[in-house]
Amino acid sequence: MFPGTDTTGGPPRRSGPPGRGGPGGKGRGRPGSRPRRQESDFTRRRMQQDVIPDDLPESVTLEQPASIKDLSLALGIKQTALLKKLMNHGKLANVNSPLTEEITDILSVEINCEIILEEPKVLGSSLEELDKLVDSEEDLTLRAPVVTLMGHVDHGKTTLLDKIRESSITKSESGGITQHMSAYRVDKGDAHVVFVDTPGHRAFTSMRARGANVTDVVVLVVAADDGPMPQTEEAIEHARAANVPIVVAINKIDRAGANPDKVKARLAELDLAPVEWGGTTEMLEVSGITGEGIDELLEHLSLESEILELKANPKKNAIGTVLDARASTGQGNVITALIQDGTLRPGDAVVCGPAYGKIRTLRSTSGENVTSAPPSTPVEITGLNDLPEAGDRLYALDDAAKAKQIAEERQQAKAKSDRAERQKVTLEGLFETIDQAKVKEINIVLKTDVKGTLDVLKTELSNMKTEEVAVRVIRAGVGEISESDILLADASSAIVIGFHVTASDRARNEAEIKGVEIRTYLVIYEVLDETRRALEGMLAPSVAEEVQGSIEILKLFRSSKLGNIAGCIGRTGVLTRNDKIRLVRDGVVVHEGKLDSLKRVKDDVKEVREGFECGVVIQGYNDVKPGDIIESIKIIETSRKFDVSESLSE
Repeated sequence: MFPGTDTTGGPPRRSGPPGRGGPGGKGRGRPGSRPRRQESDFTRRRMQQDVIPDDLPESVTLEQPASIKDLSLALGIKQTALLKKLMNHGKLANVNSPLTEEITDILSVEINCEIILEEPKVLGSSLEELDKLVDSEEDLTLRAPVVTLMGHVDHGKTTLLDKIRESSITKSESGGITQHMSAYRVDKGDAHVVFVDTPGHRAFTSMRARGANVTDVVVLVVAADDGPMPQTEEAIEHARAANVPIVVAINKIDRAGANPDKVKARLAELDLAPVEWGGTTEMLEVSGITGEGIDELLEHLSLESEILELKANPKKNAIGTVLDARASTGQGNVITALIQDGTLRPGDAVVCGPAYGKIRTLRSTSGENVTSAPPSTPVEITGLNDLPEAGDRLYALDDAAKAKQIAEERQQAKAKSDRAERQKVTLEGLFETIDQAKVKEINIVLKTDVKGTLDVLKTELSNMKTEEVAVRVIRAGVGEISESDILLADASSAIVIGFHVTASDRARNEAEIKGVEIRTYLVIYEVLDETRRALEGMLAPSVAEEVQGSIEILKLFRSSKLGNIAGCIGRTGVLTRNDKIRLVRDGVVVHEGKLDSLKRVKDDVKEVREGFECGVVIQGYNDVKPGDIIESIKIIETSRKFDVSESLSE
């Protein structure tokens, strides 16, 4: 027997003091007393838990958006069991993946249980019922009409409103162009009209659409010396989509070259025939500079309340629509809303989209504190905990706790929906992600002063993309540019764009240290134009080939050092030594490359013109024959423009 062998037949025991892996130690090895079979028993029990039970119900109902985790909790099935069923069908997913139609169909068959997805039952649905309540006739009173000014940029909408209000709006607007949506109530004698001013730039199409949705009458402003323009036609489309009447204000009649009749004729081509021509559209001639025709315009608009029978109930809780929202350093969240029904008062509990709170301050849009806001009153309110989206409905409730509950429920639903959207994991999605990685991107951190502008700018910038280049807005928010914005931009190689906002001192210092570029703008088209130019710089140039000249091979000379030397004569144009060449035989291109040498007699030359003899050697290619044509090709690169028509739709 050899020394150290174990007579029991087992492995030799380790001698020495107890320690890691030794006798009495807590080593990584399996303790000697533990049977090897126990591990396989554990695995078997674990595998048995992933088996789908046979006593599942015939169907299960879940609220959208639902995930695989929600389904496993509803049925009492392990999440891994469901994931394995999907993997068998080639679907990659995780516990937070949403139950799409495809996943639902697969799992319904695999577990033999119908999965029914229904719309979520939220408390907020009771708010929409308030809009449908029919008020008693004795509670209804006439309200001022809400008028939206629309039209082409620079046709004088804001100047006209400036004259009506006798204010100085235009001076405060950057570039003389309306940048934000705003609303004002005008009271002149018995005429009471609420005006909604919408920006005229094409990027604010969605803002104009929101204006049309809250309005009773659209005033289409058309310059008498210019006539209808593309944005005029857009405004007409929005008004017709909102099913509201159109009144045309032919502005700038004081200018030389003004021709109202010509404007009316061109509008008639757009199916807006004036009343005096037997049509149904009222057209009034006005001047935003001299004030001519404005009293007649206000009088006509005020009569629309009776013509359209515009009525509301001032005795009930307020219902309105958010026009814009912004974050103010001193006041918190400031929301501009139009009260359309009921009366809003300071202290009222309101819910508006995902935001809620009690009205802390209630002011008119001209900045005066008011004690109440009856129907057809635009107001600015503070006291809400968050910024709602422009277009969200505002409801005043008797119960502040219910307002909070509804808002929190909306926040949770939105967060769940966003999470489900982010968690979509499919093979197709992975391939798409790989494909998109080839696209050159400009990363942008976007900050604006108000929510409405933020939504529009984010949409416009995100839509700037082709198959080669794209803009990606990695963060968008309201308020000043903060230090965290700079840190994100640094980590993402992004630029920071501020619209009507500035950067804090700490943000500026951090940007200087990190080398992050901050660009601030006051006019929206400057943001879009500069971004478009940046994209154009990233586009690969357009490459074109142009035949500069050609030579014909007449005879071959063989050289042990250089290979085949072709004796040629110039046939057309000029052949240049450094240009790309193309070897053509019987009309077929047999080789593309470059020349190794170009000589006339014994001298190296840069070019050979028509009618001159020369000797050439093609770089890396010897299979040349008499009668072959060598063409000189000039590569012409031209920079490309970013074409909106090439942009990919969402």
